Amino acid sequence: MNFDCIILAGGKSTRLGVDKAMIHFQGATLLNNLVKTVSQFSNHVIVVSKDTNHHKPNTNNVQEESALGPLNGLLNGLKKSNNEWSLVLSVDMPFLDLSKLVEDLEKTLNDNIIAAIPINNNKKQFLAGFYHKRAISIIEYLIASQQFAMKSLFETNNEFVELVDSSNNFANLNQIQDIHNENLSLVEVMSFGRIQELFKLHKQSVLTLSRTVHDFQIELEKDYPFLKDTTYSIAVNQNIENPNHGIKSGDVIALLPPFAGG
Repeated sequence: MNFDCIILAGGKSTRLGVDKAMIHFQGATLLNNLVKTVSQFSNHVIVVSKDTNHHKPNTNNVQEESALGPLNGLLNGLKKSNNEWSLVLSVDMPFLDLSKLVEDLEKTLNDNIIAAIPINNNKKQFLAGFYHKRAISIIEYLIASQQFAMKSLFETNNEFVELVDSSNNFANLNQIQDIHNENLSLVEVMSFGRIQELFKLHKQSVLTLSRTVHDFQIELEKDYPFLKDTTYSIAVNQNIENPNHGIKSGDVIALLPPFAGG
């Protein structure tokens, strides 16, 4: 079945304090990772966001003009979709097995429903499901009625949705505790000199599984192979630390090139 993919990337991330879409994980931003993955399933990917930094080449980018939440983002995405059905995903679910998700849900789609979403541990996953273009008029009515929660669509139209049990990992990263629950830490990585030129970034937020400086260096060089051929030191919170020094969320990690001078 042909379907579009709509990525909702426009949240303010007020609880986490950083732009979730631009957090780096396994060598790329969460948004870039998701675009790359969903492109294996759909040749029409729509990114919905208020931030033009989230707009990506080879995607259909939708600029949101208002901050009315994911229901409004879904509406804007569906209006741009080319196919009847769209797989809708939040950018902050990096552990989803999309192959399994599509397999679980796709077989339930039919002309009598407007949405098919998974349930995991009795919780409806509104931002990891299929939505039909017929939902547009219903969403427009809800928003006009000042109903902005995703659950409003399902409370109003229970007979038109399909709920599918799924064992997938729907963990989303709304706050720092969500990150810790996945045994990850969120650190800020700053690079300087030649290393900054290679990264093309001075500063980036990074999700890491590492617990020590040594492990972090191994993880970095796996995710960014160009570092293997680069000489650099690692400082944590402005101090050069030994390889066994611990790493935790909130740390500022600097990648320092060799310093010239005598």
